[in-house]
Parts: sequence; C-alpha cells; structure tokens
Amino acid sequence: GYGQGNGRHRGGQRFRDGGGRGKYRKPVPLNGMDAFANYPDFCRRPRNNDPSPAGYAAYQTDYVNRLSEVFFNEHWRYEWLQNKYDPNQQLAKIAAGMSRTVAAAGQLADEMGVDPVAAVRGACLASQKGEDLE
Repeated sequence: GYGQGNGRHRGGQRFRDGGGRGKYRKPVPLNGMDAFANYPDFCRRPRNNDPSPAGYAAYQTDYVNRLSEVFFNEHWRYEWLQNKYDPNQQLAKIAAGMSRTVAAAGQLADEMGVDPVAAVRGACLASQKGEDLE
C-alpha cells in the first residue's frame, strides 16, 4: 500500500525503476561532469589534496561554479532561459511595464478628476523629507 515502501504507487502500479528500498540511483551528471561527492566519498578520492572540512567546502564551491557554467553552456539557446535572463528581453519587459503603469496612472488621474502633475507635486520618494534621491 501507500507509504509502506514496497515500490508501488497508490494505484498499485510499480515504480518505473522497480522502487522499493535500496534502489537509489545517483543523478546523471551534465556533460561528463563527475557526480557530486558526499564528504566520505570526497575524502576517499585519490586526487583529493585537502580532506579537511575546509577542503570539502572549497570542493563544493568549485563544483557549483563548474555545474552552473556547464548548465548554462548546454542550455543558453533554449527559449525559456533567454526569456528569463536575456538583458534585451528584460529591458523590453520593463519598458512594457512602465507603459502600463503610465497608462494606469493617467486613467486613475482622470477618474479622480485631478491634474496628474499637481497630484504628484508634493510626493516625496526619499525616506525623509529633504533627502536627495541620489
């Protein structure tokens, strides 16, 4: 049944990998990168120069940096990544948002029946009056 660790879904179907205990599969590394090593595995590595916790921390930092670079190099052409991180697309989104904001502010001023310039004349964006916004 469910939650008993017998390798089955609620409906009784078996998991794709056989499920059950002792069936842990290590993640597949990107582009030939070695899989991330836990601390005991790190200490047993022959090319390890510093098996101390500080050496493992340095290994973790280096691994994450390499993994980020490999991930970016393998995925930078995908549309979802460009939509999220391309500076030109980000600027276009910001400009569209500013246009919507200006239009909404104009509509609000019209509905309130006030002059938009007069309405914001006394507004101050600084945390205290008299501060420069620089």
